[in-house]
Amino acid sequence: MTLLMHGKIYMLTMAGYILTLDLATARFSIVDLPIGVEFEYTGNLAPCRGDNSILYLFNVKGDKLTIWYQRMDYHNSIGSRPGKWLLRDTISLLEACGHLMKQQGGEPIDGQEWEEGVVSVVGVGDNDEFVFLEFEETCVIAYMHFKTRKVKKVYQR
Repeated sequence: MTLLMHGKIYMLTMAGYILTLDLATARFSIVDLPIGVEFEYTGNLAPCRGDNSILYLFNVKGDKLTIWYQRMDYHNSIGSRPGKWLLRDTISLLEACGHLMKQQGGEPIDGQEWEEGVVSVVGVGDNDEFVFLEFEETCVIAYMHFKTRKVKKVYQR
């Protein structure tokens, strides 16, 4: 996924970092991912812009959705410098969305290892307000609002 924020383009890479292009200076820079976060498959990472120069990063790993954020410093003489990644939230997808993960009437098995690519982030709202998740096993796309933690099925293929 790619994001435009404050005159910069942020592009997730398979190499494990965020490549940044400053449109005003045509310079590239790199923002490292949070420790323990890595590109695993298309859809397990998604950037999101926030107010006050905050960059959010959504990460699906196993049955967990984590939301990270960092403040970008756009007011120094060198250009923008990222701050430190901070963990904003961790959500259990089994608890929040288990009812949407059923396949052919079956229940997800607690403690079962998840295969990569089971859940993908397909869209995010500015300011970490909501996320759209795709559950590949059931072909369901769901909307999750973070403040209320409500999950709603919005589409099924």
